[in-house]
Amino acid sequence: MIRRALNFFGIFLIFIGAMMIFPMIPALIYREFSCVKAFLLAIFIAEAIGISLKVAGKLNNDEEKMQPRERFLLVAISWILASIIAAIPFVLTSTIPNPIDAFFEMCSGFSTTGASIIPDVEKLPRSLLMWRSITQWLGGMGVIVLVMAIIPGFGARAMNIASAETPGPTVSKLGARFSDTAKQLYFAYIILTFLEVIFLLFGGLNLYDAILHSLSTMATGGFSCYSDSIAHFNSYYVYWVITFFTILAGMNFNLFFVGIREGIGKMFKDDELKFYIKYLALATAIITAVLMIKNYYSSFGKALTEGAFQVVTIVSTTGFSTADFDLWPSVCKMVIIILMLTGACSSSTAGGMKLVRVLTTLKIIKREVRLKTHDRAVYNIKYNGRKVSSETLTYIIIFMAFFIFTLLASTLVISVDGHSFVTNFTASLSCLSNVGPGLADVGPTQNFGIYSNFSTMVLALTMIAGRLELTTFFIIFSRHFWNPDRA
Repeated sequence: MIRRALNFFGIFLIFIGAMMIFPMIPALIYREFSCVKAFLLAIFIAEAIGISLKVAGKLNNDEEKMQPRERFLLVAISWILASIIAAIPFVLTSTIPNPIDAFFEMCSGFSTTGASIIPDVEKLPRSLLMWRSITQWLGGMGVIVLVMAIIPGFGARAMNIASAETPGPTVSKLGARFSDTAKQLYFAYIILTFLEVIFLLFGGLNLYDAILHSLSTMATGGFSCYSDSIAHFNSYYVYWVITFFTILAGMNFNLFFVGIREGIGKMFKDDELKFYIKYLALATAIITAVLMIKNYYSSFGKALTEGAFQVVTIVSTTGFSTADFDLWPSVCKMVIIILMLTGACSSSTAGGMKLVRVLTTLKIIKREVRLKTHDRAVYNIKYNGRKVSSETLTYIIIFMAFFIFTLLASTLVISVDGHSFVTNFTASLSCLSNVGPGLADVGPTQNFGIYSNFSTMVLALTMIAGRLELTTFFIIFSRHFWNPDRA
């Protein structure tokens, strides 16, 4: 196990180091030579450690089969390592001199949360801003999934490892090998990112802004190079382009291939996708109606645009903003909190509980209500026409309970800093669901720099735990994990 872990971490760090070559391009274009030096040193550190670990962990052909507990350890540690290595340029350039704050920023990047401790992002070098968005894009579909797609040789272990990282209750295979599945998923991911860049260029954005915001959109991350986020562009066209691509990013990516292979009609028969569309429409209608009734906006078009954008960006856990929704009526803020909890579809780049779990839970509640009046009847819970097993139903209920418990525990722990309940609760919810902004002191126009080093670290780890669907992260803290023979 040790040799295999060293080999895996070595390959992973070599890959992360290689990815830092890309932000060096804007660093050279904009003559940010201090950033060039920082990236080069960070690349050297990552490659040196990575090569050393790979050499030390050189595998034999007779390596034993990977155990489930091993893949959880590999994934959880890999995400922490990635965040540490990615934070090095920020510390070296003194852009974020506090290592804990830099670690938080990169956890926010790889987990696609978009929460930031930086009060004025315009002051950051453009190469570092691009690196933030690149980390989000890498984390969106899964850093390890991308490694699997590019680097062959993991064989059957690929599916086992990636299943501990991929968001959603299940991991679907689109090809005979998981590496083929990873390549197909990333092909769709790249194409959609490229298309958004083109559409944003037509909206008047320069190439740098178009690339940066497309990376953040498709990752449902939310990092922007402007403190006022997407509101900076003041363009309905830009708002709706990002809204459209954010909706796509919140969908199950496997459905794109279903649509290509079996037709669009088959794609829209998916229960989760139908629920997703209805959910977006209902939330948008409620917020738009309230904003009009309360006279927050003078025109229906403005209210609809602002309402739809905020609904889509929150439910997809992207976290972009075009308005300070912390100033909206309480009804709107309550809807936003619910959207933060649920998230979007499974096997998307979104965070949160995932709508497939929410839909299944609603069906369980409906079944229990029916059984109260028809106790002898038999009601099977179905998803896409197939009966959901009792084991799956149990797992979903356990996950929902685990999610709520983690949310409350995180809120309790960071409350030691003394901020308001709304601030602490929405900060924890935002990090756990990988949303980005919260309410009150961590609202869309604020940042997370208000927290102590202790709370910052707690929130950073909460982001990773939420992105890895809780179990993958928390299981490594179990005594049974380190002592599997323990009763």
